[in-house]
Amino acid sequence: MLPLPVPTLQRLALIQIAIRITNDATIVALTDKYGPISHILPDAESRLFLNETRTMKDVGDNRMKVHKPKIHHVIQPKHEFQRSPNYWWEQLVLIKISTLKLPRVMHRRILGVTRAVSLEVDRWLQYHTVLWTVDPCLDLQSDLVWMSIGKIDRAKTANSLIGNENLDIKIRYILACLYCYEDKVFSLWGRMALIEQAFILEFSQKRNALKCWAQSVKGESVIDWNELYIYRRFYPLGLPVINEKTYEELKPFRLTNCIVRGLLEFEDFYRCLSQEEFHSCSESLRKVPQYALRYLLDWPFQEEFMKVASRAWTFLSPEDFHSLLNVIVYQKIMIGRDDFDYINLLKEFWQQSSPHYKIYVQNYPIYNLVMIIVHTNLRGPSLSKQLLKHYGKNYLIYQSLRLRYIVFKGEEGIKEFRILGCRGDNEVDVISCNASGNEYSSSVYRELNYCPNENR
Repeated sequence: MLPLPVPTLQRLALIQIAIRITNDATIVALTDKYGPISHILPDAESRLFLNETRTMKDVGDNRMKVHKPKIHHVIQPKHEFQRSPNYWWEQLVLIKISTLKLPRVMHRRILGVTRAVSLEVDRWLQYHTVLWTVDPCLDLQSDLVWMSIGKIDRAKTANSLIGNENLDIKIRYILACLYCYEDKVFSLWGRMALIEQAFILEFSQKRNALKCWAQSVKGESVIDWNELYIYRRFYPLGLPVINEKTYEELKPFRLTNCIVRGLLEFEDFYRCLSQEEFHSCSESLRKVPQYALRYLLDWPFQEEFMKVASRAWTFLSPEDFHSLLNVIVYQKIMIGRDDFDYINLLKEFWQQSSPHYKIYVQNYPIYNLVMIIVHTNLRGPSLSKQLLKHYGKNYLIYQSLRLRYIVFKGEEGIKEFRILGCRGDNEVDVISCNASGNEYSSSVYRELNYCPNENR
């Protein structure tokens, strides 16, 4: 098992503060009301994208969207500025930060880390929505187990919840199935009442991640780990890598496939392999280096990006280089992601690149945007304003592994996305939106090659 990077003491402190703020009741209430739209985009960049002005408007019930099925507290002021919900989220977070008596220079850093932590929570919730189908009043956010690096430890969280006798046994059984804990699946099944077993059998019929387990506990079949791999996209970890039985059966190319599709958390891929297995899989990753690098553009591994990129130039094609520039510019810098200094990262990445990479991207729109970033000192909203002028679309996409967050500018953004953004295997069957003024948000969770380039 390879150890994960050890954060500095300051980073550890920032992460702990961010987790505490994210779990604060008022912050939870806001995210429950508006969903992830409240923290995906910074307020300033959101207003630039929407061309918003600060006007007053009434708040109606039609704007409410329950991100999780349970609302802890309802925040419903009579009036509010017509800004994206990010404004209210940022204000609440900054108020919490101000009570900590820290230097003001730290406030924005904590805000960025809190945004990243909030996204991590939302991703966990999205991956486990099946649980709320069983119990709409389920409240699990405070029970999440965190790693020191600022990521949720999905395996430890699952183990903790499965062992929690206060939770509905049906919830615990489903978690055991999703995380492929075979012994616990059979143990919990044996403890269920007949009416609970009947519910599980019916509930599992239309859910592939649960159906094979239901057949197994009934004695109709034994677990086929290759079949579980086929249904890997239905599991919170992408495939049951946390179960030791899969280590012997899954070959490195399968792990590589899951990385290409964004189906595996990087830290779990990194930690589950021995040194020899890691190097073996690294050989396969040489064929798709951009996907390994894209993992390192997400929280909290950004500091590793240039270290790996400096060793990847031999394997990186000009097309890969172009694709990575698109992700950095459109999905990080333009939308104002503040969990890392992506501007300096881009400048260093561009500076390290060979002339043939630079010549290749001159034929694409991204080149002019990179030149703006590299050759000016613009930052923050001023830079985003310049980039958005060249962007010209009515929707924004932020991708975090297999979960896509789409922000639409009104109905025209939805129509435009259906025409331009839904292509081939990227087609979205249903877009359900959370309306806020002239802004709509949608979270799309499905199997694809992650970080697509719709934002080009």
